[in-house]
Amino acid sequence: MGWQVTAKGIHCDLVDEGTSLLVHKDGTAICTYYRRYSKEKNQAKKLKSCLTPEKCPRVSEFRDWALSN
Repeated sequence: MGWQVTAKGIHCDLVDEGTSLLVHKDGTAICTYYRRYSKEKNQAKKLKSCLTPEKCPRVSEFRDWALSN
């Protein structure tokens, strides 16, 4: 059947908090910190130092690694 999703927990130095990076087999990737706080009313304050998943090098590196293995 193969894998459906792979995940990795990291400490993000940009936001100075722990988060998880998820990559789906279709190549979509997300950071749970971004997903959690992008839906909140005070998102500007929490996401001030955060890059979007499309621009984040941590997400890109993990996605590339997951899809190459």
